[in-house]
Amino acid sequence: MTLAKEVDFRILLSALKDGATIHEEDGDARASVQVLDGRATLDVDGEEADLGAGQLATIDVGRRWRLTSTGQSTVLMTIAWPREKAGV
Repeated sequence: MTLAKEVDFRILLSALKDGATIHEEDGDARASVQVLDGRATLDVDGEEADLGAGQLATIDVGRRWRLTSTGQSTVLMTIAWPREKAGV
């Protein structure tokens, strides 16, 4: 569910099933991922971090990442693209 949407910015609330993934392949955006409920594994350029309810991680521009739910989870994500990448 998209909570806020601008040309260069998004806030997304997602309910994920076990094994579901969300990823950014090109690394064009800066992002934050907060696990609200459940658990998920965040892989940023091959480095993994396990996140539980209430934990937050930030990802800088230029880094590829993948979030994988480990069980059912709910996550809040913010994604912000540099203005030149967003077409502004």
